[in-house]
Amino acid sequence: PPPPPPPPPPFFFHAQDGIGDFCLSRGLGDVYKRQIIYLCEKYNVKKFINIDTNLNRSANNYSFSKYLFREYCKFFSQNSKMKFVNVRLTNVYGKNMVKSSFINLIKESFKKKKLLKLTSCNQKKYFTYIDDVVNHIIKIIKYEPKKDSRYKDILISHLKKNKLKNVIKIIEKILKKKGRFKIGALKDRNNDNEDVDINYFKRNKMLMVCKTDILNGLKKTL
Repeated sequence: PPPPPPPPPPFFFHAQDGIGDFCLSRGLGDVYKRQIIYLCEKYNVKKFINIDTNLNRSANNYSFSKYLFREYCKFFSQNSKMKFVNVRLTNVYGKNMVKSSFINLIKESFKKKKLLKLTSCNQKKYFTYIDDVVNHIIKIIKYEPKKDSRYKDILISHLKKNKLKNVIKIIEKILKKKGRFKIGALKDRNNDNEDVDINYFKRNKMLMVCKTDILNGLKKTL
């Protein structure tokens, strides 16, 4: 007799970057993401873990693309046997971080000794060290949602906001040299401040706290 079919995968981990192009994010990008869910459902995947952002959905095309898929996961979860866990991240940094991230741009500016044009840098943001994120995601993979819970939002974040100007000062302190920055040369982006309600996630047991502060995290990164 033929061998028995393999058991269904315990989970599917979806960590694709957001689609940066607006038209693609509304078209090809979202079609591709929906197909992933259909395939997971077809092969009886028990849990779908989606990596999301905590940026305001109106901040840029990336955040809007992430928002669309999050809402689709919510919709699909209503009639699915599969459990959905949506993981929101806040400004992850560390070794091999995203090239376009604020901390990496500052780091490269020091390395190349080039003038870097910046916004007012008065924006306040949560910065989360990558090792903390990985440790929490391992816990999420092992986490078993309740039987009556089809969709769960989880926020992984440090609890303290940092003004971008202060982050620059910390980097200068660690490297023991001044950088070449033109602060205010660029216009501030709309909806760029993080207005996440940490207390809401904490009250509803949806918060996973990262303990590495920005100083110690940057020491490990730079």
